Amino acid sequence: MNRPLPRAYWCHADTDSTRTAPPPDDLLTTAPGQALAWVRASVRRLTPGLDRDTRRRARTWLGDHGSTEAAIRNLRRGQSYAY
Repeated sequence: MNRPLPRAYWCHADTDSTRTAPPPDDLLTTAPGQALAWVRASVRRLTPGLDRDTRRRARTWLGDHGSTEAAIRNLRRGQSYAY
């Protein structure tokens, strides 16, 4: 009997090259919390190279832990997530 494959999350950042940080390496994981941690770490890493308004929005998003928890719940339900 074939067992179903585990759900996997592919994390990838499409960025223009910045002077402050190269794009983060991709991640493939079966853990939604690890996927969101990767997204948050990637945004935090790339924030210094953003313009002022975009940097402010990124920091606001990073401080919104409720949206992180909601994103993890949605990933567990099979919905995609993008920042």
